[in-house]
Amino acid sequence: MFFLIGIIGSFDLYFFPPNFTLKFLSKIDFKLFTRDFNLIGFFELLFHPETRKCEVAYFGILDEFIGKKYGGYLLSEALKLGFRKNTKKVWLHTCSLDHKHALKNYLGRGMKIFKSETIDLDIN
Repeated sequence: MFFLIGIIGSFDLYFFPPNFTLKFLSKIDFKLFTRDFNLIGFFELLFHPETRKCEVAYFGILDEFIGKKYGGYLLSEALKLGFRKNTKKVWLHTCSLDHKHALKNYLGRGMKIFKSETIDLDIN
């Protein structure tokens, strides 16, 4: 049995004052994906009601579940939830540091490449 569990919170909120945090929390939706009480993955949606857009701010699958078709299911759930608030566009950022099959998953769920750029970064 699979579960999507809603959690109030965000990875980035530690750096902002409380009044900003409360306003921000009203715009996010964080879900954990579990099977038989084992965490498989998660996503966080950030809604922008003023533009009717939704960003998939965070999306991840634990290493031991990669390659087992959970990523496609979880992304499909994120997109469904992203479009539920009269949203006209759901988007995310990806990069070459993401999993090698991430872009294929995004394209396979109907997402389109909006912009591509190359930036050289020293990450060491």
